[in-house]
Amino acid sequence: MAFVAQKKGSPYWQAYYKAWNGQRWVKKSKTTKTTDREEAEEIAADFQRIANEAARANVKQANYRQFVEEMLREMGSVEIPTIEDYFSDWLESRRNLKPSSRKIYDYAIQSFFNWCGERRRDWINQLTLADCQQYYDDLIDNGLRPTTAANYLKVVSHCLNRAVAEGHRDHNPCAEVEKVRGAGQDKPRKPFTDEEVTRLIEACPEVFRKPAVARDWETLILLGWCTGQRIGDCLRFRFEDIEEIEGIKILAFIPEKKERGGVTMRIPLIDPLKTHLERLPFDSGPMLPSLHHKATHGRGGASSQFSELVRRSGIALDTKAGEGRGKSTQSKTFHSFRHTLKTRLMNAGVSREWCMAILGHDSETAHERYTHPQVEAMAREMAKLASKTQKKTE
Repeated sequence: MAFVAQKKGSPYWQAYYKAWNGQRWVKKSKTTKTTDREEAEEIAADFQRIANEAARANVKQANYRQFVEEMLREMGSVEIPTIEDYFSDWLESRRNLKPSSRKIYDYAIQSFFNWCGERRRDWINQLTLADCQQYYDDLIDNGLRPTTAANYLKVVSHCLNRAVAEGHRDHNPCAEVEKVRGAGQDKPRKPFTDEEVTRLIEACPEVFRKPAVARDWETLILLGWCTGQRIGDCLRFRFEDIEEIEGIKILAFIPEKKERGGVTMRIPLIDPLKTHLERLPFDSGPMLPSLHHKATHGRGGASSQFSELVRRSGIALDTKAGEGRGKSTQSKTFHSFRHTLKTRLMNAGVSREWCMAILGHDSETAHERYTHPQVEAMAREMAKLASKTQKKTE
């Protein structure tokens, strides 16, 4: 006999009933999507009646979904969305994402649909851990980098989390997927040495023939070297982002990855970046006029141009070729400046806590508003790095 019960933390009643699987009766559960117990009990009874009808009609497993859908439609009861319908609706609700994130979501969902094939028409609650594990494993086998495969699985997981919240599923199987570790991981980024940074700057006039463009690339390199921020954020920096608090110049900005939370980071400016900015022939608008509107990724984007600059500078690289559709990866990219700054800070005796704060790896609320003592403390920590840099450049 069917009965209802509430799960811990959920306001909805869960229906429990038995269904015939062709060999024996098995226990089943499904949300009723109602907080009213009497209504939930009626729905649970309907679920049991449907299961009994299916057993008496000796419905085959292949036709079971269609049989139950028709019964639910006749009753006007709870409808179960298909994988294709639910994922498509969920993706449409994410159209307010920034273009780069939306592109990843589109690729991930299309990849999942292609993998599912005809099973896209199965119910959303029929996805199992074995399905999600096989999807991830197939992505790896087809040559995708582990980080890309993990990002695709993460998108699928976001959608299934919503399905759980809406009562269409009991749990999210993606949370239990075993991911590639050890030798299969992406090759870690390596930091640039001080000598390599000098070679990058010296190569700018040769690689970028226009003086204004070469100057902007030199500024971009120093921004990465002295702030450790991502290339997308560095491209958007403006002179108006510089604040001065009692003689301390601070770069205040909202990182692209934290735009939705509106979290402002503040990083004290140090030499040689500080002096370089003061010597530029302009002091307002974009810090990188010729690069300000350049795309970050893609052919001709800032990332690929930086990779070409690294190659032309004669810097030794460890390159890992991708298999299948996987892309090759380099051990030193613009993102390596984050590792570079972290290494330099720690070598200068800066505490791990301040390293995290400067690189934006701590909690979001920590950057919302710095008091003056906090700004002074961070400036002192950055000064340790500046003093060591000054000695090397003298």
